Amino acid sequence: MSVNFSASLTTRLYNWTDWLVVATSHKFAIQYEDDIDTYTIWGYDGPEVHICTIWQGTVPDAAITGGYSQAQNDADLADWETNYKPTANAPIDPRAATGVQGVAAAKGLGNFAPDPRNNPYEPAPDEVSQLYVDTEGSLVTRGAVLTDEGSLRDDFVGSALETTLTGSLTFTNGSRDVTGTGTLFTEEVNRNHYIKLSADGIDKFVAIVRAPTDTSLLLEEPYAGSSATGAAQITRWLKVPIGGTPGTVAVGSSSLTLTGSTVNACGLHVYRSGDYLPMLATWQVSISQRVANQTAWFGFRDSSTSPTMYCDVVFDGTANTTFKFRSAWNGDEQLSTITLP
Repeated sequence: MSVNFSASLTTRLYNWTDWLVVATSHKFAIQYEDDIDTYTIWGYDGPEVHICTIWQGTVPDAAITGGYSQAQNDADLADWETNYKPTANAPIDPRAATGVQGVAAAKGLGNFAPDPRNNPYEPAPDEVSQLYVDTEGSLVTRGAVLTDEGSLRDDFVGSALETTLTGSLTFTNGSRDVTGTGTLFTEEVNRNHYIKLSADGIDKFVAIVRAPTDTSLLLEEPYAGSSATGAAQITRWLKVPIGGTPGTVAVGSSSLTLTGSTVNACGLHVYRSGDYLPMLATWQVSISQRVANQTAWFGFRDSSTSPTMYCDVVFDGTANTTFKFRSAWNGDEQLSTITLP
């Protein structure tokens, strides 16, 4: 049986590997149709439907010509049937335990912002299903277009991107659960933070999902660092060093300063995750010096390391009167040079 989608939806087609990236990022309910020859797999995200096809037998010549191999399809098929199919086709319209569709959206503890991926809203086990208001007293509700208001704002208070938490925390490698002793999670952390043991490297930071109590919190991904107890750090921004001499990051006077490297193929950038478009951001950026063979940019990207979709402003070369607007979608890059008056 073929699958037909409404003409009002924008359809986006992927191979299995790329589809998984989108599905993981957007956390939509995975749906599929088995027509014996193929699996049609999809997920809804607002006005878009993201679609992938996996063949259960021989891959058509047209797909092979397009660069997709039978071996890759067979590996994708095994991954799908083993790890994803058993939990797919769950209800797209989840309801609270009472059977009444939830209205509550905000966490009420620790100033957690609403998560637009949980829509329609279904309370977590540790939440009370009731109406919530935000910190300004406005009723928090759900709709087709959502915002986690203020979540991207950062005044860069203090002298570092990282902050040490109160108390002692216990992390377990491979687990999403963190416990604390003498901790103040509901006051000090929220969903906009990343966290790690202070003793672990910066590559071990992981996003926080929720902190239901002062002594327990849940991570978005299993912790990849040490199984240990000790001091922990949180940050809103992740640092990604490139090469052996990446440059430096400094925080002070409500400003973030990135000092670029002068070594070939080295650099540094900082980033934080948002939810999904449409998104509007305002930066106040200054560049102290344009240096040959150095590039500075700021904007939106779908990946911090290997982006395929991005929209950013680029400063390269030594001419102080020019900059570039750059955008890309799956490898199709557009670049426009702007000359200042």
